[in-house]
Amino acid sequence: MGLKDTVAKLAQAAIKATGDIPVTVTFRSVKVGQYNPATDAQPETVTTVTFKGILTSRRIDEDDNNKVNDTSTKLIAAALDMPSIVPDENDTILINGAMWEIVKLKYVPGDPIYIFTVRTP
Repeated sequence: MGLKDTVAKLAQAAIKATGDIPVTVTFRSVKVGQYNPATDAQPETVTTVTFKGILTSRRIDEDDNNKVNDTSTKLIAAALDMPSIVPDENDTILINGAMWEIVKLKYVPGDPIYIFTVRTP
């Protein structure tokens, strides 16, 4: 096991070690396929993953082009909890029954965690 794997496992364990602080979230990724002229449709592949993440407040100095606002918050998630997904800003996250859109995504070197800035649409 290399250093990257060790750090990823430590990040996942750290989130689990916070006890009842993490919330259950469902990450939803929709990828649009190639247009098929015979069927006049573009197939969509929807992937969902449910895991625990930590909600934190955002900092005012993190406002990029007014994407972040008063309804924004941050979600920290262990990358190992999302093994089949490479997240992007077109994905959505379900938190406590409400759909949140991803307005910013930070990758941490080595990809042990993802830091999402999310807001209600």
